[in-house]
Amino acid sequence: MSKVCRLCNSKNKKLNNIHNCAKHIGSSGATELLGVYRIFERSVEMRKLQYVNFFGDGDSKGYASVKDIYGKNTVAKYKCIGHIQKRVGTKLRKLKSKRKDLGGRGKLTDAFIDKLQNYYSIAIRDNVNNLQGMQRTVIAAFFHCCSNAKQQMHGQCPVGPDSWCKYQQAVSKDKIYIDKSKGFPPNLINIIKPTYMKLCDQNLLAKCLPGKHKTLMNVSMESFGNLFQKMFLFH
Repeated sequence: MSKVCRLCNSKNKKLNNIHNCAKHIGSSGATELLGVYRIFERSVEMRKLQYVNFFGDGDSKGYASVKDIYGKNTVAKYKCIGHIQKRVGTKLRKLKSKRKDLGGRGKLTDAFIDKLQNYYSIAIRDNVNNLQGMQRTVIAAFFHCCSNAKQQMHGQCPVGPDSWCKYQQAVSKDKIYIDKSKGFPPNLINIIKPTYMKLCDQNLLAKCLPGKHKTLMNVSMESFGNLFQKMFLFH
């Protein structure tokens, strides 16, 4: 979508008069709402189907314009994994800015926050359509990241030789695992734990069950339709 039409601005009067102009008239902020609406509106006529799920950011306004497009509440909203993953960093960095005792070496560093974000994302992706398993794994990931050689906190990690937890892998093979991770001090774990656990709520995780990731990329017009088919689920 564009607010500028080159044909309208063309000096060639023939092109100027015969083309079907599709430029956007209005604010730039309204392009998302209008663009999403157009995609859903033409689905039955062009594709002979309806889009039943909408994947977007938490603050996406596009969903409001299409949730009732085929009838009341006919489109369900799901959240992008990447957006939910970013919340981990956003919430913890905001907490860090408020609590001076969380800053400094060996405490809540950006590297540790990034590690938590990555484990959180992996936990969601590995438990698509399994809400109980997803919640259990994101909680286990927190304690796994906080563990070190002196305080092993792998009790909630999956057991067995195929576990993603190296400690549990070693236990299953009767080996001693030497944890080289610096982990996180117990007194600080109690500070950040409430903030992280809010991101483990089932109501939030349920919106990530399909395991979709909203991807932004430059595509040719020929592949544009294929991109949207990957972003939405159909029936």
